[in-house]
Amino acid sequence: MNRLRPGPALISLSLALTLLHTAARPAKLSQSTPAAPTSTSQLARLTYVEGDVQFNRGVAKHPDLQRPWEPAHGDLAISQNFALKTGEKGRAEISFQADGAIYLAENSVLLFKRLASAGGAVGTEVELVSGTISTNIHPFGMDIFVVRTPVGGYTLKYPATSYERIDSLLDGMAFTPESDDSLYKERDNPQSMSLKEGQTLREEQ
Repeated sequence: MNRLRPGPALISLSLALTLLHTAARPAKLSQSTPAAPTSTSQLARLTYVEGDVQFNRGVAKHPDLQRPWEPAHGDLAISQNFALKTGEKGRAEISFQADGAIYLAENSVLLFKRLASAGGAVGTEVELVSGTISTNIHPFGMDIFVVRTPVGGYTLKYPATSYERIDSLLDGMAFTPESDDSLYKERDNPQSMSLKEGQTLREEQ
């Protein structure tokens, strides 16, 4: 594994890695005909379960890992503030309405901190508390997709994509592209870094 240390231009990783491209933004929706809000239960769904996978429903305003856990099953609708965890040999796939999927590895905990739809755009925020996820995310239109860990994260907007393995560790996080199509770089910033497939950037607490 190649280990890369971030330079000054990458210190912002601990706040957010904003993967922005210079492609034209899609036209705004007409103010006179706003799209109806989408139920949060339609925005994310557990599409595959293997082994020990459990979920809890959180509370009204935030996820809560102290709430009772229930066995998870395929085709479970995920709502805002849910938490999902896997045990040893447990794995899960979570599909998002239009933006792709996240694959949760064994011994991992994932929080669904935001699932919201307004004006035809979807805002999603997940946090990997511990363990590992692989992402296959490609925001559509004006959607925004945020991936966080306790020490860092990044924000995706169209037309950026995310094909990464992300490890949330006791002392930090590791970020490994699984495709050269996934760039860790701001196109107009010559001091920023582009990671190739298989390279790893580690951010420590």
